[in-house]
Amino acid sequence: VRVIGGAFAVVQADRLSQVPAESWRVEVGEGESPSAFKVIREVGHPLNIIFDEELGVWDVSKLPAGRHTVCLVVKGNRRETRDCVAVWVPGLSLKLWAESTPIPADQVTFQAGGDVVYNYGPRTSHLPVTVSIDETGESRRAVADTSGKFRVTMPTPAAAGLYHLRGLVTDLDGLVAEDSLIFRVYRKEILLTL
Repeated sequence: VRVIGGAFAVVQADRLSQVPAESWRVEVGEGESPSAFKVIREVGHPLNIIFDEELGVWDVSKLPAGRHTVCLVVKGNRRETRDCVAVWVPGLSLKLWAESTPIPADQVTFQAGGDVVYNYGPRTSHLPVTVSIDETGESRRAVADTSGKFRVTMPTPAAAGLYHLRGLVTDLDGLVAEDSLIFRVYRKEILLTL
């Protein structure tokens, strides 16, 4: 994300004069009132005015979704001024479930499903979801309904053991969410008495 902004000369009200800003920096923090900020760019030379310029590039690809704060901090004549804006980083989440496990190996299929949710609203209808079992390569596709819920019928692996069920959803804007869980398949023991 390109950070655009401006920093003006610091006005000395008592002398009705301007002195150049001595330095400026762009900081970002998580949440509405961050307790800690990360500096993404700092310039330490005098300047008079910058206006609508690119002040830095903020990599949001690894940030958690939600509200973040971006601030421009300007120093001059032993004074510091700060101007901040809130930025919403969109996010998509997926929560996967499988019917109660363990699953008996002689059960041909089992039900799996989940919920797909945007952090800025529930408009998740018609998002395609792929559910797969890592160890077998079996996968099924589903489509989230208007409330973000989806359900698929998965083939039960033939052999007893632990398996990884994985869900993946991608929206039209390229937001991706995934979730996984471990489920167990077991063989029923048959006890013969003579």
